[in-house]
Amino acid sequence: MMDHAAFEERIYEAAIVPDLWPQVLADLGDLSKGVGGVLFSVMKTGSHWTASPSIHDTMTRFVQEEWFRLNSRQAIGFAKGLENEARFITEADLFEGDAYLQDPTYRDFFVPNGLGIHASTIISLPQGDSIILSVERALAEGPMEPDTLERLDRLRPHLARSAMMGARLAFERARTAVETLSLLGLPAVALSDNGQVRVANGMFDAERSLWTTRGDDRLALFDPRAGRLFEAAMQAGSLARGGSSIALQSRDGEERAVMHVVPVRLSARDLFGRTAAIAILTKAAGAQVAPTALLKALFDLTAAESNLAADLAAGLSLEEVAAHTGRGIETLRSHLKRIRQKTGCRRQAELVALMMRLVPPTLAGAAD
Repeated sequence: MMDHAAFEERIYEAAIVPDLWPQVLADLGDLSKGVGGVLFSVMKTGSHWTASPSIHDTMTRFVQEEWFRLNSRQAIGFAKGLENEARFITEADLFEGDAYLQDPTYRDFFVPNGLGIHASTIISLPQGDSIILSVERALAEGPMEPDTLERLDRLRPHLARSAMMGARLAFERARTAVETLSLLGLPAVALSDNGQVRVANGMFDAERSLWTTRGDDRLALFDPRAGRLFEAAMQAGSLARGGSSIALQSRDGEERAVMHVVPVRLSARDLFGRTAAIAILTKAAGAQVAPTALLKALFDLTAAESNLAADLAAGLSLEEVAAHTGRGIETLRSHLKRIRQKTGCRRQAELVALMMRLVPPTLAGAAD
């Protein structure tokens, strides 16, 4: 017999420790005499999900093979207005008789994978987002019993409050991150998957000569080239590979800076966290800033690497730098390779273009 008081405590604990949701879903599955549970967090910028260990692999295939596009549960539920029902719904609410067995997703995915019966509910979250929580049962076990649905419905308010608390805490974590960067003197903004501004610190908000917003509060850069690079950096594949550093300039061309796009990953980005990345601005304080010091700070270059980068920005070739400094050409090539790795530039020409945009011509080649 399940201890409901202890279960409720675990539900609220999952709001603070998102890694506990799979076990909560497993417990819901046990309570429902089911195979397991799954939770989808549906947001304007995309969806995230988790499931109990027993059906995690099955749900991974469900998502990867895009079976959800054929799944009529959600579409029928919304069409019937069931999203407004503060209860768990079943096949009996969605289909006439056993018509669900002819639904392609049931017929070709759920039933062959040992599922086929479910109870689900939709919980509205702040900012218009929602979660869909479902417990899954094998077809052979038959429909959900009234007393099972009654137990699930009693737990629903706790699940809803936990989800809302998790969403709020995720926002607070994002705000804490950007405000902490402000204390370090760094303008920063938390961004969703599509580049939407979630929260920015005051220092970032003050840099309005560099950025603006467009539809849905998405971050946009006045520098066209930097804007294209930023949009590419925010693609899921780019964020998965790591962060990006993008040189940019203000609308009037008088200010230069670098935007570092840092992906938010793993436990830092939980089910209800809309933050995909944090962008940090670093910029020259003025014309008196030596380019080598700026390059070292922005891209974590060594002294030798930043000197070479500044020389390249001044228009010198590797051979000319070798003749001027007395360093061997192979040593310089080794430095150049590391500079490209740190700046994300694949070719020397791309690196030179980036350096020339970042370092004002009057400063290029200047000594520390």
